[in-house]
Amino acid sequence: MSKVLLVAVNYRSYDDALRLVDCVEDSIRPGRFEIVVVDNTESPQPDHPLFAKAQNCEGLMVLGDGHNRGYLGGAAYGLGSYKRRSGVRDPEWVVVANCDLELDAADFLASLEKIASRCRRNHIGVVAPRIESTRTGADQNPYYARAPSARKYLALALLFRCYLLALAYRGAAHLRRWVSAKPHRDSASQRVDASEVSLTPSQIYAGHGSCMIFHEQFFEAGGTLEYEQLLYCEEVYVGATTERLGLRVSYEPSVVVFHREHGVIHLWPRPSIIRHLADSHLHACKVYLRPREDAAREGLSARTLSTPRTSIRSVAEGMVSAEAAARNDVFGGEEVRK
Repeated sequence: MSKVLLVAVNYRSYDDALRLVDCVEDSIRPGRFEIVVVDNTESPQPDHPLFAKAQNCEGLMVLGDGHNRGYLGGAAYGLGSYKRRSGVRDPEWVVVANCDLELDAADFLASLEKIASRCRRNHIGVVAPRIESTRTGADQNPYYARAPSARKYLALALLFRCYLLALAYRGAAHLRRWVSAKPHRDSASQRVDASEVSLTPSQIYAGHGSCMIFHEQFFEAGGTLEYEQLLYCEEVYVGATTERLGLRVSYEPSVVVFHREHGVIHLWPRPSIIRHLADSHLHACKVYLRPREDAAREGLSARTLSTPRTSIRSVAEGMVSAEAAARNDVFGGEEVRK
């Protein structure tokens, strides 16, 4: 039987975290399926029922010390703490997730069991599940079928330097999603009908960050959840790292979760959140995307980038060249998560 660790990262969303735990509680089995909730909230609420539940549920841990480590940073802290406390190596599967998810735990675990041997055989390091939005009914994966361009991310970094432009961009992205929305389901209790979707897996660059499933091969090959940024563009980091390790990201629509999307960050975020957007997009451009494109032009594989390189061009030159990109194609690209 596969061993699965679910690491859910909470930030001021205790009710969401408790709801996630409640929907999978019956399937928690020490050594088989366990949950770590990492509380990134600066002012924890120890009187919340989530903490009492952790005291009475073997296989559930709630960790936090009032320090916000970010999304992947929090997940790395949770995984490391779990391994130290349990004295075990990496589980076969590590699921990193937002707290505003729901899933049918029995079906979820059975689906991972079915694909485990194929993932090992085909060198799959990360699985991107079907993530069905309960707002729109849309599947949020594949997030990136192919790697986004460095120019695109540089243009977005430039756009996000202006708070009003950033809000306009996010508003337009959400409007597009609502216009194309399907009749939605309210929860995981309304399962996806297999006849509605293709269950054929496919290799992609990166999956949606709200739920990323890491096979143990990712960690065996040297992969880590230690991402340099607090928030945003985690998908690019995971895609680039998986590629560099010589592994694959696989979209697996037979593995299903539901995303309620109202947790963590609101539609109209604070200016500090927008600054994280700008910084993370520029970082992803410089450290992951442009070196990848440079390597491709030189006829090298992404795997040769054993450590991320900085761009040959200076940031200033890149920002100047991004002005034309911002005018011409910045609104034609992928949506920003959260």
